[in-house]
Amino acid sequence: MTTPSTPNNCTSTSRSYFQTTVGLSDWWLVKAEKDFRGKRLAIAGIPHRDEQALRVFSSAPILKRHDLFNLETADGVWIIIKGLINKARTEENGFPSEAC
Repeated sequence: MTTPSTPNNCTSTSRSYFQTTVGLSDWWLVKAEKDFRGKRLAIAGIPHRDEQALRVFSSAPILKRHDLFNLETADGVWIIIKGLINKARTEENGFPSEAC
């Protein structure tokens, strides 16, 4: 009679890391509920998703703009924006039209 095999314990130190990324097709500026080092500027919008319920994504404060389309937030999420800013929703959130 044989004994059942036991799984090997993995002792490797290599790890896989996935960066959380959200793509927004309809987006606008918002003020984050909590500041991060005095920053409260954040972004909200509708994520690019096929055949799923539409939900609004709201980010943590924006830390860095890498280029015209890529932002990094305080919680480590990368946001890819597509299309123009939703001016009406941005103004509804208290931003002047000059911010658009």
